[in-house]
Amino acid sequence: MKKNGFFIILFLIFTLFFAQGCELFVIPGKKIVIEEQAHFTQRTPLGVVTIFINELANDNELAASQLLIRSDGRLLNATERHEVINDLSRMKRFLAGKQITKQTSDTVAGVITVTLELDYGKNKAKFITKEVNSLYYILSYERK
Repeated sequence: MKKNGFFIILFLIFTLFFAQGCELFVIPGKKIVIEEQAHFTQRTPLGVVTIFINELANDNELAASQLLIRSDGRLLNATERHEVINDLSRMKRFLAGKQITKQTSDTVAGVITVTLELDYGKNKAKFITKEVNSLYYILSYERK
């Protein structure tokens, strides 16, 4: 009888040990929401604008300047990229801490204009993008 009691207790211990891995009781609580992360590429106008803004937010004006092109569709050379660094710093300060609340795009004569509304209409940023060799670049940008 003593041996049977020992085996019953041992069986209960092992059963409880292995049952710990299963959810026998579910306690309702706050749901964890995992947001999808968008992978922006230079193959879309909104993607190149987002990359541009992210580069400015990360204090990488040099990389942001590589996303700019001239009006004739050619990339900026090193001297021109160096000249736009101050403008990019101003744009970085303008965009700093602002949330994008609305985005619109418009296509006119082969260029796509992406307008971003920041902080629920308090500010706007306008980017004119153009496709060159299946990649989009920023032709010009301005803040409103």
